[in-house]
Amino acid sequence: VYHNKHSIKPLTFNMADDPPPLRICSACNKPPTTADQKLLVCAKCRKVWYHDVACQRQHWKQHKRMCPQLAASYTDGVRVVESGTEEGLGRVAVTTRSFQTGDVVLAEPAAIVMNTEEDGCFGLWDSFVEAPEDIQQGVIEMHHEELPQAQWSIDPRQKMIGSEFRRYCQSRPANGSRLSESVARNLVSIVGLNAHEYTQAAGGMVLTPGSRPPKSQSGLFVISSKLQHSCAPNVSFAATGAGVLEHIAESPIEDGDRLSSCYCDSVYEKSRQQRREFLQTNKSFLCECQRCMGPDECVPLSCHHCKTGVLFRNGATKNWACALCDWSGLTTDNIAQQIRKEGTLRQQMDDVQRSLEHSGINQKTLQSGIVVQAEITKGLHPLHWLHAACWDLLTALSASYARMLMKDQGMSPNSGPVVAALRTSGVCQLKRILWVQRNISVVHGRVTLKDLVTSLDDTVERTLDYRSIRLPDVVSVLNMVVASNPQSHDMTDVAHIAYHAGRDLLLAGDVELVVKLYTRFQNLFPRWKRLSADDAKNIKALVETNGRDNRFLNHLVF
Repeated sequence: VYHNKHSIKPLTFNMADDPPPLRICSACNKPPTTADQKLLVCAKCRKVWYHDVACQRQHWKQHKRMCPQLAASYTDGVRVVESGTEEGLGRVAVTTRSFQTGDVVLAEPAAIVMNTEEDGCFGLWDSFVEAPEDIQQGVIEMHHEELPQAQWSIDPRQKMIGSEFRRYCQSRPANGSRLSESVARNLVSIVGLNAHEYTQAAGGMVLTPGSRPPKSQSGLFVISSKLQHSCAPNVSFAATGAGVLEHIAESPIEDGDRLSSCYCDSVYEKSRQQRREFLQTNKSFLCECQRCMGPDECVPLSCHHCKTGVLFRNGATKNWACALCDWSGLTTDNIAQQIRKEGTLRQQMDDVQRSLEHSGINQKTLQSGIVVQAEITKGLHPLHWLHAACWDLLTALSASYARMLMKDQGMSPNSGPVVAALRTSGVCQLKRILWVQRNISVVHGRVTLKDLVTSLDDTVERTLDYRSIRLPDVVSVLNMVVASNPQSHDMTDVAHIAYHAGRDLLLAGDVELVVKLYTRFQNLFPRWKRLSADDAKNIKALVETNGRDNRFLNHLVF
C-alpha cells in the first residue's frame, strides 16, 4: 500500500448535509453515535466521513494515498445490477442517466493497489487483508477462474501458488490467519483477469496500457470490473494523472444502457479469430458479443456470383453470404485458397518484422515491406484486416529508416531521402486512419455492410507507389481523412494514429497539412488520455497560429 511522502496537511472539514443512515465513519466503521449527529466530510474529496477530528487523524495515513483519486472520481452515473441468470453474466454496470459522446461516464479510484513486481503475491494478499470488508467483498466478486481443490496439487501454477501461500503464512502469521487458501488462490486469478497496471508518478499514478512501467503496480476497480466486454464497446478507458480509471462515452448512451469496454487493443483492426484467440488466452472466455456473432467485416471475400459484392462469414451461422446479392455458394476450395493466400502474406509480414528486430533497419528491409504491401493490395480485398496491419508495419519501417538516415548518416530532416521516408510513414498512417474509420462506421451500425461495399472506392490505394511517395500523394490521402464525418467515423482509437502521422509529416516540413490534420481531430485528442499535457499545448499552439508556432522537436533523434 502506497502513501505520499509529503507531511500531513492541516485538517479541513465541512459539515455534510444530512448524511444518509448508511454513511459511516471511515476510521471506526461505525454510524453516527446519535440520531442528530452529523458526520464530518473530507473537504478535498468529499467521499469519506468521520465522527470528529480524532477519527480523521487516525485514518489520515490510510486516506491520504486515496484522497486525490477520490477527489477526481465520479460514480453517480452508474449502478450495478443483476444481469439475469439466463445470461450467466452475473452483475453488470448500467447507466443512471444519458451521456453524449466524449462524456466521462465513470471515474473510479482503485479499490486495492499492490506492487506485484517487488512483492509478488505477498503484496496482493497484504493489500486485500488490510482493505475494508466491503472492498474485500467487491474484489472477491470479480470474474476469476476457480479450480477445484483436487487440482491444487496437480496444476503446476497452483502448486506454486500453494507454496507461496505457505511461505506467506509463515512470514506474516497475523495476515495469513485472516486469509483462507482458496481466497488467496482466487485473488491471483482475479488480478490476472481484472487488474490494470500503473506507473508511480508525481501527483498520482498513471495507467500505461500496453507498456511495462518502471515499477509494476496493479490496481483493482470494483465498479469497472462489472463492465461487460464487447468488441464494439460504448466506452473507452484510460487513467487520469490522479490514478483514477476513467471511462469515456464513445457514442451516445441512454439511461439504463449496459456499459461495455473492450479487453483487447486495436479492436477495430482485428478479425474475429484474432479477438477470440486473445480473449480466450488472456481473459479465459470465448467472446459471443454481437459483433463476434455477426458478419466478420475484417475478413471479406470477393463474390464470384455478382462480381461486385463481398462475402462475409457470420459468427452465429458459420455461413458465408454476399452483402449485395445474398449468394452463399462459396465452396471449400474457395475458402481454402483464401486461407492459404492470407497465411502466405502473414508469413511474409512476419519475416519482415523479424528482419527489422534482428538486423535493424536498412533499405532492403524497407523495400521488402513495400513488396509485401503491394502483394496484399493485389491479392486481398481492400476491407481485409491485413491492409491495416501492413500499413502499421510500413510506418515502423519508414520511421526507423528516417531515424537511421538522420542519426547514423547525419542527414538533415529536410534532405530528400529523409523527407521521402517520413512522407511514406505519414501516408501509411493516414491510410490506416481511413481503414479504421470505415470499420468503426460498420461495427457501430452507422453504415451497413451493403452501403459500405457499394460506396467503396480504392482507386487512391491502388495507384499509390510506396517506393516513391510524393507530396501530392500525401495531400490526396489527407483530404479524404479531413473530409470524413466525425460523428460517423471517430473513436479514441483514431487519435493516436492521427497524432503520430502529424509528427512525421511535421518533421518532413509539411506544416500546412499537419494543421489541417490536427484541426480535424482537435475535438478527439482530449479523449486520448495518453496524450501528454505538453503535447496537447503544442497541438493547440500549432493549430491556433496556423502552423507559425511549431513547438514540436525532432521525435526520431534524441
